[in-house]
Amino acid sequence: MEKHTPGPWYCWGGAVYRDSDQDNPTAPIAFMCRDERATAAGIYPVERDANAHFIVRAVNCHADLLAALERIAAAAGPFDDSHTPYWTINEDDITAARAAIARARGE
Repeated sequence: MEKHTPGPWYCWGGAVYRDSDQDNPTAPIAFMCRDERATAAGIYPVERDANAHFIVRAVNCHADLLAALERIAAAAGPFDDSHTPYWTINEDDITAARAAIARARGE
């Protein structure tokens, strides 16, 4: 898997940047679609900008969320009679957590 641009990321004007200097930004990492195709699809500037902010929030919290989920999954241990967790958690939830970890890692 290719490496992505390291964070944190920032956004303004429907574009995503790797620096916070709005007066002298580096080249954008990504642009949200700004042309007539976006408008025809019902995506207007307010939603476009909200999408950019959503992407930046997801990117900037990815490492923390992944680390927290990995700690939870590791603490859950195996689902067998050899240990008794001090909280109630079901196997489906841990399976989902481990699947999310794999997706976050790009596996």
